[in-house]
Amino acid sequence: MCIIRCHFQTNIIALMDEADTNVMDLNPRTRFEAASSYVYEMAEQMVTVSADALVAVFVRPVTAMLPMVSEIYKLAGWWDPDRIVGSTSLERMRMEATTANLLDLNPAFLSVPMVAGADPYTIVPLLSRASPINRFTYVRYHNYADESSRCRANIGRMDLMKCSISLDKF
Repeated sequence: MCIIRCHFQTNIIALMDEADTNVMDLNPRTRFEAASSYVYEMAEQMVTVSADALVAVFVRPVTAMLPMVSEIYKLAGWWDPDRIVGSTSLERMRMEATTANLLDLNPAFLSVPMVAGADPYTIVPLLSRASPINRFTYVRYHNYADESSRCRANIGRMDLMKCSISLDKF
């Protein structure tokens, strides 16, 4: 009942992960299975109470949860592709911190655009479009790309900060 009172005539809704941080250590399929019932229940209530609100989906894996929320809105007759968005802010923050560490910069002053999926397994940083730094040397870029690929492959077993520390050598 609280969710109904909280969302009544709300303009923006942020659908966040549940507080269980152990779920974040799991692979995308397991995370989807763990969060799907929560997302389904919240989306059903959101479309019932405040269907025309802008919905930002932060629940990981975003690449799976965003279509689920969209389908619930479609079935209810309220789907608008401009009002349901997914967020890659956590992955972007991690990539910017890793890149800033590599270049010995403050992450607050670096912006790395991202494309493709919305989870660590499918997101692609556009390092050549990073600003203010957009001039990687060929060797540094490929060394960084190789090292970040190694870190991405070990993401379930290794903390990303350990990966960013290992990038110091470039």
